[in-house]
Amino acid sequence: MRAVRWRYPRAVWVISMAFTAQLLPRRRGRGTAWWVYPLALLLWPAYFVNLLPFVLIGRVYLSDDGDVALTLRRSDGGADSLWLGVGMTITVAVYFVAFVLLGAPALLYVAATTVMLGLQAREALGDLLDLTIRPPEAPYWTVEGLARMPASATPALRLAGELIERVVPEGELVVAVAGNQRLARVYERYGFVRRRARGLALTARR
Repeated sequence: MRAVRWRYPRAVWVISMAFTAQLLPRRRGRGTAWWVYPLALLLWPAYFVNLLPFVLIGRVYLSDDGDVALTLRRSDGGADSLWLGVGMTITVAVYFVAFVLLGAPALLYVAATTVMLGLQAREALGDLLDLTIRPPEAPYWTVEGLARMPASATPALRLAGELIERVVPEGELVVAVAGNQRLARVYERYGFVRRRARGLALTARR
């Protein structure tokens, strides 16, 4: 996996498709449902803007085949945190300009996509809040948005593990928030430990 620049739109599409496909139960053996594509396309601009801070600091990664994407960033109050703050300011500015230029349609779009993004993260909201209130002692690395294109056979977690081995210094803590219990169990097989029973936030020492 490599940090994206010009392939950023593809990484956003992978994340949008993967998380949209999780909104409803999986259809075994029947491929990707048709409704995933228009909904993913609807969410694509929101993901594109929301992930801008991460691509600006070079922390959005995409597999060579373009089927797996994630963000991996360091939380230590250093350069990553500084540039992440700059990126978030740019993101807020983009939304503000959209409100000024488009008015009510932009407001309705943001409201609709916020609801959909909230539905996608509904199982992990408590763990995300807990990490915000009680973060691990810095420095630590955070894996977010691990996504794989529906129907792809690319081993997402294996690639994420290889990226962590390459990027994260030995001995430092890695935090991941799984999107559901099934993914949390997969993380556990790779050596991650839950921060609390049945929780979706997990940690591992590099």
